[in-house]
Amino acid sequence: MQVWNSRRTRYLFEDITDGFLVGLGFLGALALLVLAILILGIPIMILQGWVLTLLWGWFAVPLFGLPPLSLAPAIGLMVLVRFFLGDYLRPMRKSGSEQSWNELSWHEKREKKREIVTGIVVGICLPFVFLLTGYIIHLFM
Repeated sequence: MQVWNSRRTRYLFEDITDGFLVGLGFLGALALLVLAILILGIPIMILQGWVLTLLWGWFAVPLFGLPPLSLAPAIGLMVLVRFFLGDYLRPMRKSGSEQSWNELSWHEKREKKREIVTGIVVGICLPFVFLLTGYIIHLFM
């Protein structure tokens, strides 16, 4: 009876993805990046904009008498704030982050992949944390 080895499978998956990324070339990797932004980035922005419209309606409208905010202006406001504050809110880049993917060691590639997955999970989960926190505070107003 053969036991399923998750560590071996995970390493095999990482080897396959590394080979896939290398085999794509520059234009293929660029197309994959654009596709990832379309599939993940836009829905995350819509989710964050929706949470902003709810929080705006719960707090800014009654407290400051501001007009309600719809989804499109909420997304625009988020883009504007990130444009001005984005580099200041991100942690400083590590030295050596300018290396190409092929020059990175196996551990550095694994760490980069982990950072990407963490960013996606935070982008999806954090708006719900803010929404729950705002809802609880809104109940006491």
